[in-house]
Amino acid sequence: MKSASCFTWVPPPQGYLKFNTDSAILGSFGQAEIGGCLRNEPGKSLITFSKDIGVTDPTSAELQAIYEVCRMFCSSPWSNAEKFIVESDCKLIVDWISKPCLAPRSFLPLVAPCVTFFAGRTWKIQYAPRTSNSVADNLAKSGISMDVDYVEFATT
Repeated sequence: MKSASCFTWVPPPQGYLKFNTDSAILGSFGQAEIGGCLRNEPGKSLITFSKDIGVTDPTSAELQAIYEVCRMFCSSPWSNAEKFIVESDCKLIVDWISKPCLAPRSFLPLVAPCVTFFAGRTWKIQYAPRTSNSVADNLAKSGISMDVDYVEFATT
């Protein structure tokens, strides 16, 4: 009998910050929320958020989550950090942002702004299994039951 693999959050390499992101949606096309958590090497949460994005499909929700973390990071006190990692549990979206030519034309209006955030920076986007992305997953899911968006910035 094989044992199930257990993944946990892995801290970013020295000198990096890591933003995990996720989305939650009711059904295959429904009310959607996005969530994320920016952490440093020791694992301290610097930004946490949960945001309502209205009715959409899962792929668009994952893209909007990544766009939101990039936008939020750029306006944060940590925006001068040169080394930044975004993790998503949606491999398809990670592939599209890494290689925009793979994205269907209908998704380019959402992919292009995400690609722009990464251009010319030492930023990386990478896939992370859902089990290692549980904080972002829980933030996204918790937003579905909330009436207002939630954003918290740690003191610098």
